Amino acid sequence: MRNSLKSLIDFTMRRIMGFGGDVPRTEDVQNSILKLLQDHGKIEAIQVVELLYNNHARDRMVREVLQAAQILVNHGQIQAFDAGTRIDPVYGNEATQFKLVL
Repeated sequence: MRNSLKSLIDFTMRRIMGFGGDVPRTEDVQNSILKLLQDHGKIEAIQVVELLYNNHARDRMVREVLQAAQILVNHGQIQAFDAGTRIDPVYGNEATQFKLVL
């Protein structure tokens, strides 16, 4: 039991500090979103997942993409839309569309 607790603590610390874990760092997801937007103009959250993170749990990665997009919205770098209406990405879903702020 002691080894399993140590493993859990090690995994948690690596995840918190950005060393390993099964989810990319938020900064990496932000950079991925920006790169895809530069290449494609507009993109949906699910497209980010399918193009770059398809080896991760889909629902979890959609949430990660939406969180990363929220930071980019807060910094004025992108906008997010749901059915043509601007939204905060954290309230979005896999169909939430992103575009660069010009």
